[in-house]
Amino acid sequence: MSTARIAFAALVCACSSVPSSAPRPESVAPSRAAAGQSTASVPATVARGLYDVRVADPQGRTGTVTGGLRLVTPAESVAAFMFDPLDAQRADVPFVIGLTAVDEVGTRVEGFDGTATVTAPGGAPVLVGPFALGRARGFVTVSMPASQVSLSAADALGHTGVSDAFDVTAGEAARVAFVAAPERMAAGACGGPFTLEVQDTFGNPATATAASRFTVTVNPPEGGELFADPACGTAAASGMLQGRADLYVRATRAGRPQLRVVPEAWPSALREVDVDAGVAVGLEIVSAPQVLAAGMCSQPVVVRARDAFGNAAAVEGGAVLTVEVAPSTGVTLHDEGTCATALNALELADGGVEARFFFRSAVPAMLELGVDGGSLGVAVQNEEVTP
Repeated sequence: MSTARIAFAALVCACSSVPSSAPRPESVAPSRAAAGQSTASVPATVARGLYDVRVADPQGRTGTVTGGLRLVTPAESVAAFMFDPLDAQRADVPFVIGLTAVDEVGTRVEGFDGTATVTAPGGAPVLVGPFALGRARGFVTVSMPASQVSLSAADALGHTGVSDAFDVTAGEAARVAFVAAPERMAAGACGGPFTLEVQDTFGNPATATAASRFTVTVNPPEGGELFADPACGTAAASGMLQGRADLYVRATRAGRPQLRVVPEAWPSALREVDVDAGVAVGLEIVSAPQVLAAGMCSQPVVVRARDAFGNAAAVEGGAVLTVEVAPSTGVTLHDEGTCATALNALELADGGVEARFFFRSAVPAMLELGVDGGSLGVAVQNEEVTP
């Protein structure tokens, strides 16, 4: 015999959506009601379902609670969880899943009112429940497009279930983005690929229904060119984009120029490019020519190593510099701004870019300063010393 405790008001409310016509159970031994409740023993052979309950008070008055008793499969009968069928879904868009607790023969266990954890590939576990009459619903999200995806469910007692496989696709094409690019590139080198990708609103790769024309620009434009091939042989400042496209860049100015892609169908995308100077191949005097009075100490004369494109470039291994002045009569060279200390040596340290020195002429003259860097060549600048 099994025991059922009847709370009439609660059961009537909970079962209001269930048809009131119900089979009559076997006779149940009467019992005394207390505080609106009655306990009775129900034979174990009674079929599961919804039943009317007839009650009587000590004065012989009777009443019937239509659909007042539901007999359910007990929660301990759960053997697995069964998913409702799933259609194809969109990546990163929550969708509803239905879950049923079933026994060993696949019959719903209405008495299960616990919870189950549902796991999707690449997503955080989702707690579904509590179950009502053995059923529960919840929202699940699959983060990336994929084929033949399956969800899994499990409760604390180790009961499990796996959904049928379904596909997860990206949303509609909504934007473009740079998804691959070299971290750095050398001035004058062909750098890339810079890969453009069409994406949905969540950043998932998407394929547009039709290709969109796009244009690409380099900012600042000086010293920057765009190409379609890894050898930077075919210029390409525009193209067609439906899924992915590769670009290549050659920039001769060191710094951080920007690539801007402007598609006709979607918002523009921006990518900064780190361009490093090339190998040091020459010298230049970058400070301005000076005009100073005889006997005055000059402003610093700044000598800089440069690459083939005029960018300031570090010198590998360092370099010894030789300073020559013509005419040299009355001219002295110094290593500080008061011209109190003579210049003993001028050099570019290993990895260095600039060196500086000072000069003073005791007599008026038109001077030609020359700085010889050996394999880096010679840099020359004219200076004027007035009376």
